[in-house]
Amino acid sequence: MFSPWQKQLSFDDYPFNHAEKVASATGRNRERDVALVHALFGTALTPTEISLLRVDDYLNQDGSVKRDWQVRENIACNRRERPLFWVNKKVRSTPDAYLEVRRKNGLSMMASDAFRGLQPQGVLLTTEDGHNMAMTKREVNGKPCYACDVLTSLYRKPFAQAGIEGASAARQVGATCVISKSCWILPASRRCASWRSATQ
Repeated sequence: MFSPWQKQLSFDDYPFNHAEKVASATGRNRERDVALVHALFGTALTPTEISLLRVDDYLNQDGSVKRDWQVRENIACNRRERPLFWVNKKVRSTPDAYLEVRRKNGLSMMASDAFRGLQPQGVLLTTEDGHNMAMTKREVNGKPCYACDVLTSLYRKPFAQAGIEGASAARQVGATCVISKSCWILPASRRCASWRSATQ
């Protein structure tokens, strides 16, 4: 499905590697925190969207990774479904490592081998004890709006040490990296549609 576009992304020209090392060295949950950094840079999702990803947004029932999927409309920041790609091996490797830790610790498991034994509608990246990350409710233009301040706070240290001002700036760096250095991953029409949907 993905040849001829399936080639490696390269984040070497960006602060990605430094943020990854900081998260690995200082995070309270090493595997999860590194996976969080990879998810932001590798998918250009917002922190709140990442906090709402489910196991079945990442895994197929047989346990393989969904390389070509969608950001669900009900979690998208602009309430518009858009493509979600888990095509980079390095970006995939860290959620895989984290899910293996969860499996060994018995967090959010079910009595089945499907979805690697994890609850498919459970959150993909959880708190240390396997729960959903807390959401903060705000009013924006008279309408309720929810944000994952817990996750934004987790991102702050690795990104600050990498010279990036906050998760929003890191997301833009990641999105720019994905678009500029991996134009071979998708046909141009799909790539541009994904970029427009993510930034509108």
